[in-house]
Amino acid sequence: MAAVYLPCGYCGETSQQRPHPYTCSRCLDVKYCSKDHQLRHWRKAHRVECRGAGGKKPTLAEQVANLRLAMLAHAEKTRSISAEIAKAGAERDRILRDVSAASAAVEKVAEERRNAEREVAAAQSELKAKSREIEMCLSMMDGLYDSGYEASSEWGDPPTLTAGQAAALAEGLADRGWAFIDDYIDMTAVEKMRTCWLDRYSTGTGDFERGRMGGGRSGQNIKYIEEGSRGDFVRWLSPQDDDCPVGYKWLRAGMDLLVQDLARNCRCAALKGVDTVVAQSSMVAIYPAARGGNGVGSRYIRHIDNPIGDGRILTVMVYLNPEGWSLDSHGGALRVFHAMEDGSEVATDICPSGGRLLVFLSDRLPHEVLPVTGDHHRVAITTWYMDFAARARATCEEPSLAETEKLRNEMARMGGHSVDDDVTAA
Repeated sequence: MAAVYLPCGYCGETSQQRPHPYTCSRCLDVKYCSKDHQLRHWRKAHRVECRGAGGKKPTLAEQVANLRLAMLAHAEKTRSISAEIAKAGAERDRILRDVSAASAAVEKVAEERRNAEREVAAAQSELKAKSREIEMCLSMMDGLYDSGYEASSEWGDPPTLTAGQAAALAEGLADRGWAFIDDYIDMTAVEKMRTCWLDRYSTGTGDFERGRMGGGRSGQNIKYIEEGSRGDFVRWLSPQDDDCPVGYKWLRAGMDLLVQDLARNCRCAALKGVDTVVAQSSMVAIYPAARGGNGVGSRYIRHIDNPIGDGRILTVMVYLNPEGWSLDSHGGALRVFHAMEDGSEVATDICPSGGRLLVFLSDRLPHEVLPVTGDHHRVAITTWYMDFAARARATCEEPSLAETEKLRNEMARMGGHSVDDDVTAA
């Protein structure tokens, strides 16, 4: 009796000659007669059903394979849109030949073509961004994406914690979701970095922009500005930036070492089961002084850094404020809220003292920056550390109509104005 092999998971075709040549690399359970059918089935159904080999959590190699499939899917989308543009162009030419006198009809078709060109440009930009994100995650996973710091005589070795400090930090994270350590860096380092960023801010050479709200789970949805709710100016910074200061690389190297240690040793439930923790970029935030700055009482209202599962798990920040900063004279406290077992809530005000290191759980700690009341700018550098797999899934999602509508309503309620009017939701 002739052997009958498993049917194709997409079209159902069976073979008595040989097994189908393509297999889902993640679960190893589904066969396909062609690569095209494997890609079609993954996009339409299988990626929801697939749970990895034997129903176990997928390995990093399986995650990488899935990311590469996602890249192929985005490339296919771009090719499809390009074909639609070619079709629209041919239709436009036909109309021009047939109704050359109908200028209104010609203009309408021209506008449709411009819209299609904008759509493909946006799709190409999205593909480029997602490809860069995936490649960045792959290189991080291989240990190639790091702070880029090479020891210098000016900065020396990256900052580290004593065993006691590291234990206290891990205990605070596990018990209440936040912890801080004083004098993580000395005031000499604080002043050098503070001077560097304030010079760039005041001269307009640092690429600072108003802090934005929104963005959604993928980070690609509507972003908006509302100065009364968020009054800081920010610069996103990566070790690969051409103008990246050595001092930042030095600090980032210390942060990376700290988080690696926490991921290994902290008993915090949020870090359990996370295979790979990565960081993409940091944010330099300047809250203008109440007197002599660009704003009066700049603040950031209560929020959670990651309430929507975008992959961020740890927020790590270092304050770059002058010696002697006090809440009574300068303001700018970070107020954190901790839920008690009886349902009540306790608020704690943390002073942004120069050199202080603060770590908290990104996805569950409500916090706000209280208004700056003194005549000094409030400066901090923040790095978010992410669950590699969760971050990759979030960034490959299309903005949804429901999420876009929610952000539009939020923006209207806050009285903000959008900086992303061209967002297209799926």
